[in-house]
Amino acid sequence: EAEPMRLDMEELLYDAGVDIVINGHVHAYERSVPVYNACLKECAPNYVVIGDGGNYEGASTQWIQPPPWSKVRESSFGVGFLTIINDTHGEPPHA
Repeated sequence: EAEPMRLDMEELLYDAGVDIVINGHVHAYERSVPVYNACLKECAPNYVVIGDGGNYEGASTQWIQPPPWSKVRESSFGVGFLTIINDTHGEPPHA
């Protein structure tokens, strides 16, 4: 499911100048560095998967080795905080 979604959405998000994409569903947590087409790119979006709220299926533990653009990747349950400093800066949670 992930690759077809990336192919459908990634260029649109990049062209629109999106800074951050927050999504869920994977029962784990991941935060990226700016990435476009699997390459590090300074002006690309940062992605945050916040699916670690948990459910009866348990945390996702079948993740492959993290790619170079993955800043934090963990199979855990919890909550996240994003502090908005101003209209150009945010502070991610500390991992």
